[in-house]
Amino acid sequence: MISALEALENYRYTYFGFMSHPTDKNPWQATPMMAVSNNLVEWEEVTSFDELEGLRDGYLKKIGDYYYIIGTGGFYKTNDFISFTPLKGLEKGDFKDLWAPEIFQANDGSYHIVYCAGDSSTGVLDVYLASFDPETDEIITQNQPVSFYVDDIDNTWKIDPSITVIQGTYYLTLGGNYIFSSNDYIGPYQRFPVNFAPTPQKFGSHDSLIDGWVEGPEMFVDGDAVRLFADQTDDNGLVFRSATVSNMFDWTAIEKTHCSFKMRHGSIVVNDSINASVPAEVDDAPKIDDKMTIQGLHDKHPVALTCFMKNSFQWQYEDNQTNQIQFIAYNDGSPSFSCIAIESTIAFNNDLFIIKNIEEDDNGSELYTVTAMQYVNSEIGRVRQRNVRNGTLTYTVDAVLDYFLNDKKANPFGFTYHVFGDFDKQQIENLGACSGKDMISKIIETWPGTVVYPRGKTINVYAPGAFKKNYGRHIVYKYHSSDMKLTEDSTNIVNQVLAIGATKENNDNQADNQNGGSSNTNNGTNANTSGSGNSNGNSGSGNNNPQQPTVTPGASLASAEAFAKSPINSDFGVNKAAMLRDFAARDHRVHAWGVDVNRLYDTVKAQGISPEWFFAYDLTEQDPMSWSWLNHFGYRLPDPYQDAIHVCNWIKQWAYSDGFTPASGFGAWTSPQMRAQWNAEFHKGTIGRLYLQGTAAAVMELAHENPGRYGRPMAWCVSMIKGWGGHA
Repeated sequence: MISALEALENYRYTYFGFMSHPTDKNPWQATPMMAVSNNLVEWEEVTSFDELEGLRDGYLKKIGDYYYIIGTGGFYKTNDFISFTPLKGLEKGDFKDLWAPEIFQANDGSYHIVYCAGDSSTGVLDVYLASFDPETDEIITQNQPVSFYVDDIDNTWKIDPSITVIQGTYYLTLGGNYIFSSNDYIGPYQRFPVNFAPTPQKFGSHDSLIDGWVEGPEMFVDGDAVRLFADQTDDNGLVFRSATVSNMFDWTAIEKTHCSFKMRHGSIVVNDSINASVPAEVDDAPKIDDKMTIQGLHDKHPVALTCFMKNSFQWQYEDNQTNQIQFIAYNDGSPSFSCIAIESTIAFNNDLFIIKNIEEDDNGSELYTVTAMQYVNSEIGRVRQRNVRNGTLTYTVDAVLDYFLNDKKANPFGFTYHVFGDFDKQQIENLGACSGKDMISKIIETWPGTVVYPRGKTINVYAPGAFKKNYGRHIVYKYHSSDMKLTEDSTNIVNQVLAIGATKENNDNQADNQNGGSSNTNNGTNANTSGSGNSNGNSGSGNNNPQQPTVTPGASLASAEAFAKSPINSDFGVNKAAMLRDFAARDHRVHAWGVDVNRLYDTVKAQGISPEWFFAYDLTEQDPMSWSWLNHFGYRLPDPYQDAIHVCNWIKQWAYSDGFTPASGFGAWTSPQMRAQWNAEFHKGTIGRLYLQGTAAAVMELAHENPGRYGRPMAWCVSMIKGWGGHA
């Protein structure tokens, strides 16, 4: 029998979980277990851990020199799996149940614990986070709610959460094999589309058509593959699916595990130094290499291109029309920024692009929109065949290309060609006396359906049907395509209801309406004052209703559109203390600038701007630190509170603007009809009037122009404000 450390060092996969052996007195009785495998299917038992006192749902995470073990019922650390140091775990507080905690590391290097808590008897458990410091082994904060986009989850029984970071994106799995993704570990998370249905344990609307359910999902990267393990409690125990890192939409069918005991909800550690004997998941679709270099027109050597915003990068391609890249550049102090100039060459994805356009941002932020055209498309016009073959002659595609490109006088630039597929012969009159660009146009015109796809300095010419290849992949709505749109139209729907009420007999001869026609007043006084943050009740006597936070009339969190129609000074009735606590913990600028969040709250509110919206807005932006609040100005004032006033003035300027010009760029575009409609819908002083003019992402969100690519900032704000207790 090998030791636990030997198992971790000598096997590709190590399982740490539990074996269940319930009794009438203790239906949750369990023994923590370890097993190993090199193929994910056949597992060998290593040892049990009675010292861990029945820990269930065990999760194993190595941090530094220690292994941390956490699960339902305990928290420990060890460096030898012989002696275990108990650590102070999560506190239940007001929760009846707290289950299945796991540790993960965020993109910024910090560690956090994700878990579910609530009341299982009512079928309501939610997902929460705690911050963990392995230097002190202390849990710093607890019960930070994880948020989801509205309608992206239909199950109140959110158990066994697990968070995995894959290529910078956070993937959250829940019992039932629900998968969500987000750019922020605390959310909001949106449903990630996969090719299998979830299998909720209970309280869900889906029917998986299999017996039992699956819980305890664990997703992990295994080389180029991604594995999704889950506990099929009523049958086999652990089962798993596989996908590839580059295509997490398509998953294999379920495979079962085999061991001397029934492996239950646990974690799996991958030792990359040991070769696996499990078949690798292969994705033969073309890959994009995102590493880029740039070389100035008169420079001898290229340098790494780093001075651009990663989320602004676009590769735009259309057959025989467009092949270019576009991004936003800024001065990051690297040598690459000095190369941002017209005619510089960018190497991307084994191809070459020439910078043809640089447009400086007009708001003084020192940002530059750079457009670079594929090398052949940019330079082929320099090829010039001055000779002419008179008369109407018969040509192959190769013959046309050869006439232009194998003539060193016409082509001293080193352009080459390659022909794919079968072309018939065609007649062309008086070939020559034109440029290489004219040559390509002549080929496309003479052989309809031809695709010319250059790469580097090579002109690749594809016969009809030869350019396309089926890699067995699919395009997922809102994840892959920026041009795919879903249109809903109710133009021809008319609904009418004729309501006839019963006749009321008034025996006391008094007027039916005791309030003089108004149901909104009590003794003539209404204490619903915008922005007061106090009661929402009336000040008249006899009002025994409990006080509620004030909500500004017109404020709504029903949807992103309704939120956008809310006033910019809306009070959404949040739990102020909870909001300030959450904002102080999560906002990067608060930490970097040493901001007093209470003072910031008062500063923003005094300017007539909703602090709830301001705080949520900044959490959707956050970086870089050199910019102002909300990422509007590319520079910030030294004093963060004066900077907040500066940004609030910008909000009011555009929210009350007489004109209305929706933001554009990054793929966002608004038709004249949509512009007129929005100008009418989002009145002066509304959140949407500012948002739609201030950020292209908001335009894309409301126009449904691929909101998944740049996020849904208004839906994100709605989710966060609701998470702070906000209501309409």
